[in-house]
Amino acid sequence: MKKMNKKIFDYLRKDIKNIGNYEIVGAEGLAKLDAMENPYEFLANISFEKFSDKNLVSLNRYPDSYCNNTKDIIKKSLNLNCNIDLAFGNGSDELIQMICLAFLKEGNKVLAPEPSFSMYERITKIVGLEFISVPLAKDFNLNIEDIKKVIKRSDPAIVFLAYPNNPTGNVWDEESVIEIIKSSNSLVVIDEAYFPFSKKTLVNLIDEYENIIILRTFSKIGLAGIRFGYAIGNEELISIINKMRLPFNINSMSQNVINVVLKNLEKFNFRVEEIIQARKELFSKMLSIKGIETYESYANFILFRILDKDAGEVFNSLCELGVLVKDVSGEPGLKNCLRVTVGNESENSIFLSSLESILLR
Repeated sequence: MKKMNKKIFDYLRKDIKNIGNYEIVGAEGLAKLDAMENPYEFLANISFEKFSDKNLVSLNRYPDSYCNNTKDIIKKSLNLNCNIDLAFGNGSDELIQMICLAFLKEGNKVLAPEPSFSMYERITKIVGLEFISVPLAKDFNLNIEDIKKVIKRSDPAIVFLAYPNNPTGNVWDEESVIEIIKSSNSLVVIDEAYFPFSKKTLVNLIDEYENIIILRTFSKIGLAGIRFGYAIGNEELISIINKMRLPFNINSMSQNVINVVLKNLEKFNFRVEEIIQARKELFSKMLSIKGIETYESYANFILFRILDKDAGEVFNSLCELGVLVKDVSGEPGLKNCLRVTVGNESENSIFLSSLESILLR
């Protein structure tokens, strides 16, 4: 093979070496409890013929660029006012990128608590904005006074708040969130990716405060493979965000599947309730395990800290026993912590027995 002309590297952005790959650990043959996925197979009770109202998807034509059918169904289900609009993305990740691109201006900064969803920092830096973090309190709640000080000093363009927070699983106090909204000129993005499991939402604040956007995704209820998320906000903000969206970013198959799901949500909500119950049971059992500290969660995962062993070694031992969790011990404030997704009964049982056997060694 002919060697690449090294001159091409001179054209790369200067910080390219500082941007690492987003590594995905292989999960073949393992109980996959690392990525907050729904453990149940999609459409177990929905026939394939219902993928489309017309039973066919015209793959030779470009999809509806604005997902109008989907938009109408969601707006009606959420009872949104006429001045509220939606933007759609390939999961919340693309929406986060679209928001950051809209505010890509020299000197602009992005703020988020730490630890929180890693894509806030990653996407911020990839698009070329400056990222600022404010450490959470020891109980993983917001350090409101510290955040307000940083907002006053740095005047960030965007503030990201995960609600519930990932990877800690807790929900911020609503009054604390409102205080952040009131104290800043920023766009405050409230990421409700885990709303189905928390049943807590701040959508009602959109009518009162014009500087907020709510993010939602279908990934956590069992549609991670579809890659579909949406942003809710006032028409002016959504119009701006949509300018950053590539045309036809949501393919025809995804739109049709989402439309069917929206008309059959009770089947997915049933599984969500199963996961919530499984989370309660898993949390209760983890509390009784010696050698770990377990944190209450309002999401579909549980964070826990290894007390007397090294989290990296426990992670590797779990893999050897056929269980894949997420090692978050390298993130700020999460020393020796691991995160486990709530799985089905069999997966949770394997995880618990494997963890206990490792801690007893």
